[in-house]
Amino acid sequence: DHLSTASVRVRTLGFTILGHTGALGAEAIQRALRDDAPEVPAAALRFFSQVTPLAQPETMRRAVSSPALPARIEALRLLNGAPPDARSCGYLLSAARGTSASSSETVEPPVRLLGAQGLDRPCPRLETQRTALREIVESLGRDPDRWQTPSYALLSLARVFPGDAAARLSGHVAHENPFVRANAARAATVLGNRDILRSLAADPSPNVRTAAVDGLFALEGHRIDEVLIAQLDRDDPQLLLTASRLLAGTARTDATAAALLDAFERISDAGRETWRDPRLALLERLGEVGDASLEDRLVPWLSDYDARVAQAVADLLRTWTGRVFTPTPHPLPRRRIPTPSELNAMDGASVVLHMRSGGSVRIALDPWLAPTNVHRFWTLARDGYFDGLTFHRWVPNFVLQGGSPGANEYQGDGPYTRDELGRASHWRGTVGISTRGRDTGDGQIFVNLVDNVRLDHNYTIVGTVVEGMDVVDRALEGAVIERAEVVPGR
Repeated sequence: DHLSTASVRVRTLGFTILGHTGALGAEAIQRALRDDAPEVPAAALRFFSQVTPLAQPETMRRAVSSPALPARIEALRLLNGAPPDARSCGYLLSAARGTSASSSETVEPPVRLLGAQGLDRPCPRLETQRTALREIVESLGRDPDRWQTPSYALLSLARVFPGDAAARLSGHVAHENPFVRANAARAATVLGNRDILRSLAADPSPNVRTAAVDGLFALEGHRIDEVLIAQLDRDDPQLLLTASRLLAGTARTDATAAALLDAFERISDAGRETWRDPRLALLERLGEVGDASLEDRLVPWLSDYDARVAQAVADLLRTWTGRVFTPTPHPLPRRRIPTPSELNAMDGASVVLHMRSGGSVRIALDPWLAPTNVHRFWTLARDGYFDGLTFHRWVPNFVLQGGSPGANEYQGDGPYTRDELGRASHWRGTVGISTRGRDTGDGQIFVNLVDNVRLDHNYTIVGTVVEGMDVVDRALEGAVIERAEVVPGR
């Protein structure tokens, strides 16, 4: 069967291997573009650079008008990095405006977003570009679940037409969606608007604060150290990481050391193993700005619940004092393993994610492949943990990641789960557990948008999307999981 799963995977891998050997050209890629399976043309297009310059225009024309969404996404990714000539700008404008290259096809949100992002350099038809970006930016608010294209269009407008962006920035700064406000902070950075950035550095959302202080530091450097120190009163892991990183080289050593140690003690008392990254970052910066006068406050943490943190404390104390300190960690209790009855209950069960923008995604669980990670995913979904959370990260033709209460990489459920790496491959539609190093699963999941076999043996797989992959394909950063439902098996 030409469209059987095995057949499609063989063709996808075949084009990928040929591409890595430099054996793909226009004829082979154009043949892939005629394939009925959406994964195949996208795989071949990754090697577009192997097409001769003479054949590139026709190959790109076929790619942007392909009926396969992954192929059009890949084409627009290529155009985002191409010189902004009349042809490439025409394709990007068409995509951003929602005008399909093929009248029979609907322009999906990912296509529109990539088109708007690609218009961040001057095009030959400047007035047409300006008009299009203005209209897209001003469309913010018409659909609360489709803010992404107007929000990213503001960034493109700021880079090419700063005056037009400045006149439209306030509506994005005041928007109720923190993803929009974070992009407004990035646009304000491009525009050099320090007042707006200082305002957003006090935003209720830690993610907005993170974007704002990153921008402020890019504009003012250590003149904003007071603002950075103030962020250390917050408990968001990503914000603490960012503030710690930016305070490197500060002249305000005493105030910084005090704030860093206060933050370290505060979040350490919470006993969350999954906050390892910000705790290590706080200790690293404390080692730069502190001294042996803080020894008594750090010694108790030699018995920390995280062996890596306890070792970092011992190393820091030795650096300060010249004496040897021995860490004596007291690990937290591990998550219990699923019982036989729970394994049987998960066998054949599914988790259905009902999306606020419409549609649902059914994930068939595989408890025999990854029993402890599936058990946590199943339990969290059953207990309502995912309700109202988002997919906070979208990488076109790679992954859609979400399930973080903080809508960022660093906040999840605790404690860590260990990797369960079997022989299963990260084919399109498989659902994996996001990690930040070995054995650091925190409940966040990702869906493979294409065949990502390079992730094999590095990330745990808990299931496969068996219904609603079209919903996944249309989802973008900020897509809201309205409700997660566990559907029993046999």
